[in-house]
Amino acid sequence: HGGLHGRGLLHGEGHLRLILLSFLSFEFAVGVYFPSIGTLKSEIVPEQVRGTVYNLYRMPLNAVVVGLLLSNIAPATCFKLNALLMFLAALCIRSVHPNLKKNKMSDPELGLI
Repeated sequence: HGGLHGRGLLHGEGHLRLILLSFLSFEFAVGVYFPSIGTLKSEIVPEQVRGTVYNLYRMPLNAVVVGLLLSNIAPATCFKLNALLMFLAALCIRSVHPNLKKNKMSDPELGLI
């Protein structure tokens, strides 16, 4: 925090530059992520069931968002809950990963071995 003050990044024009740089970094990351994940999902999820699979994943996400918006949970608690859900998601992915090697997900062209 002191280093940012010393360089003038949290005062006046420097503060705006930091905000703009953060915003542009975020937009770049999102701009790279969504096309990449869209391409990956289209190669992995069969077209016949794509809509159903995507909607099944959206329902829990929407339930969490609505639940958080309708409650008066402190922001710190929201972040802790988010961290817990991310940890649970990582455990789920870890538990599914051995099964991925048994089917077409182990395709070397996708970089998944």
